[in-house]
Amino acid sequence: MHVLLDGEAISVSQPTIAAALVAAKREAERRKRVVIEASMDGSPLADAWLEHPPTDARPGAEVRFVSADPMSLVRVTYLELGEELAAAARDQSAAAAAVQQGKLEEAMPRVSAALSVWQHVREGVVNGATLLGMDPASLRVRAAQDEPEKSVMEHIDGLARALTELKRAIGASDWPGVADALEYDLKDQADRWRAVMNALADEIGRRAAAGA
Repeated sequence: MHVLLDGEAISVSQPTIAAALVAAKREAERRKRVVIEASMDGSPLADAWLEHPPTDARPGAEVRFVSADPMSLVRVTYLELGEELAAAARDQSAAAAAVQQGKLEEAMPRVSAALSVWQHVREGVVNGATLLGMDPASLRVRAAQDEPEKSVMEHIDGLARALTELKRAIGASDWPGVADALEYDLKDQADRWRAVMNALADEIGRRAAAGA
């Protein structure tokens, strides 16, 4: 098996995907980087293989890994999540208008799309902080200039309350409540979280510049 990390050959203990993945992660960690892509013979490795790597021998395979600087990776991810929130805000606004007009079949797919973005945001924030060894409970950022800083976990809690209210209104068929949650509460959350994501990206940039 021929195993490469960022184009450089690395040795493996056995000619298996499992051994190759262990070796690549270990070497990336030594370089203070993280593995972000994996392929075998030119095709991306399936997610299932990354979660449960095969242990059967593949002596003739070529396995390539790509790594990235974790701070740069998380910073870019946070900026991209901020852009996703702009799309979520548009979906929320369109869904609120559709609900107010009684067009539920038009509204609900947009609600689902927005909820998917919010889940992605929450997971991305927590996973990114974990990767960099930052505690969401102590990492503080400002969502608005006229407000005090809050911990990332406090911002997450505020989002959770807004989403819980939306889900309650949907479950109770409280359509005026659904429209209000989308048009006001979650619009405010989208604005806040775009600011939070930018603030987090700036904080990571500062830490990277300082060599943290």
